[in-house]
Amino acid sequence: LSLHDALPICHVSMRSMIAELAREEPELVEAMRATRFRKIQDFGQVMRSPFGRVLGRLTGYYVRTAVAWRPDLLITSPVLPAGYVAAAGLDVPVVAHGFGLASAAEMVGVLRGMGSEVFAEHGVEFPADVSAIEVAPQSLLVGDFGGWPMRYLPYNGGGVMPEWLLEPVERPRVAVTLGTVAPRMNGLGEVERVLAAAPEVDAEFVLALGETDLTGFGELPPNVCAVDWIPLNALLRTCSAVIHHGGAGTTLTSVDAGVPQLVTPNGADRYINADAVSDRGCALSVEVEDLDARVIRHD
Repeated sequence: LSLHDALPICHVSMRSMIAELAREEPELVEAMRATRFRKIQDFGQVMRSPFGRVLGRLTGYYVRTAVAWRPDLLITSPVLPAGYVAAAGLDVPVVAHGFGLASAAEMVGVLRGMGSEVFAEHGVEFPADVSAIEVAPQSLLVGDFGGWPMRYLPYNGGGVMPEWLLEPVERPRVAVTLGTVAPRMNGLGEVERVLAAAPEVDAEFVLALGETDLTGFGELPPNVCAVDWIPLNALLRTCSAVIHHGGAGTTLTSVDAGVPQLVTPNGADRYINADAVSDRGCALSVEVEDLDARVIRHD
């Protein structure tokens, strides 16, 4: 394969695959929504879960792209079998890059221990030597600290800083964000609860939900505004609190900003992240149905 041949492969995304699954196998998407990882050992079930079927579909694309690029080193998610398959097939070193508060090194061990038919399908074995990078502070990490430490730096993508973020804050400000995946997979239950509670809380709520359609909620309360994607770390540094879903990037960005968190975990590894920050006094963790004005005020 040439690099030119591989470029169309790079356009495959989890979003497009989930959209395809929603059309072809809606029951599989519903099962994915119900998936919960509450401890690191649960990641061992990833290849047997609906997530495993989705990740298995991606393996061929990853391998073909890796063959085209011929890398000297491959960096992959700890729980993405495709990365290890490609590294084993090319016989190059592989590094598992942590993405949240769960130990990347321990996740690698769990995945190696369970094995997977995807490796047999491609005629390779799980690499014998896998290094790991841990981006969570050691004091927050869940599991064994067996990797290389690396400071987490928030990544916001491109964007323009809105002028109002540079102005003095006149009343407590609360950021509300659900990341990029949760709204499509789990809906907007948290937003509905926040909108119901907002009139009873003396604070300004900023819904940082990007292109999420909120027209179904009607007119927003006077102390609530919705904004497009803005630099989350810049927003959080002006806030007294943040309400979020427990996604890895959002949780670590909130830790970096030093802002109190109210977490409503709703799937995947978000319970692990929520438990980690709540156990260490950085956050409160509640189920979506328990999110109300009393909890937000922390009465």
